[in-house]
Amino acid sequence: MCKKPLSVCIIALAAIFFLAEMGSAAAVTTQVSTEYVPTSSAHRDTGDVVFQFNFSVAGLIDGMAWDGTNLWISSDGADRIYKCDTLGNRLDSFPAPDFTATGLTWDGQYLWCADGGTFFIYKMDPVTGAILDSIPGPGTGVSCEGLAWMNDTMWNTNWNDNWIWQLDPTTGTIWGQFPTIGTGSTGLAWDWIDNCLWNSDQTTDFIYKLDPTDCTLITAFACPDAAVQDLAFDGTYLWTCGWYTGNVYKLDIGYTGVEEHEVVKPFTVSLQVSPNPFKHNTDIICQLSDCRSDVQLRIYDITGHEIREFTGQSSVTWDGTDHANRRLPSGVYFVKLKVDGQTETQKLLLIR
Repeated sequence: MCKKPLSVCIIALAAIFFLAEMGSAAAVTTQVSTEYVPTSSAHRDTGDVVFQFNFSVAGLIDGMAWDGTNLWISSDGADRIYKCDTLGNRLDSFPAPDFTATGLTWDGQYLWCADGGTFFIYKMDPVTGAILDSIPGPGTGVSCEGLAWMNDTMWNTNWNDNWIWQLDPTTGTIWGQFPTIGTGSTGLAWDWIDNCLWNSDQTTDFIYKLDPTDCTLITAFACPDAAVQDLAFDGTYLWTCGWYTGNVYKLDIGYTGVEEHEVVKPFTVSLQVSPNPFKHNTDIICQLSDCRSDVQLRIYDITGHEIREFTGQSSVTWDGTDHANRRLPSGVYFVKLKVDGQTETQKLLLIR
């Protein structure tokens, strides 16, 4: 496997985005909803929370996996792994391999659990919970977090080293090693529909879609929780969970074939950016259906680092500079709007 430098990734993304959207203004309107009921055909914007439930246990929830029918959730501190349906009803549970079950994945027959205390990855019988095999985690021995399974390949990441590893699941041999986009990597999920890897990051507060050949960025959207943990993909939706809150989120990632019938609050947000791409200045306009007190606009670079903040302003003109009024280089940036706990993110392209 080869690794591409970040500058190459930025240039490639910029070129693609420029060709697709040159000369056009971007506008997205989000209906902020509490619940969606799946019916048929169509899809919503990437990253929308279409359903959520609270999964309160004695410890903090951390790992997630999908077995084709049900979700598996591990607790970091409660020493248990739980099987539940997609509404959050608990179907079964058994002891975790050790006290800190931080990541889960499913290989088609068996459940795998990463443990942040022993720094081992365990292969488990999903019926009895018996440990069938184990391999050492590839990190420095401070953390062993999210897992994903692709064919006969294991993927692992952790927030301490901020690498994504491609492993031989029989020996633990490292087949590939790639730097993460963010600085607090916690979760992974393999997306077999689009042949990509999803990666969550609790420091940058983003979920990244990655090219599995070199883990370069395809796209990103804001996390629904401040301390997002592991990920699971069910063939249509991406699932994730919040470490402190105990909330489990079902996220729309833009696949067709599903239409969400929504129950909405009387509150809409429209985030408009024009021009986009831009060279000198771009106008960022937030339109709300009613008055809201807590409006935050932030600009992030492609690595998820905040570079500019406009607190309390719903309409701004951004001149492509950072907090210190320094001119930023050409590349892809993200504008994130947060209004009373609701978020909306759009991509920007600065061309010098």
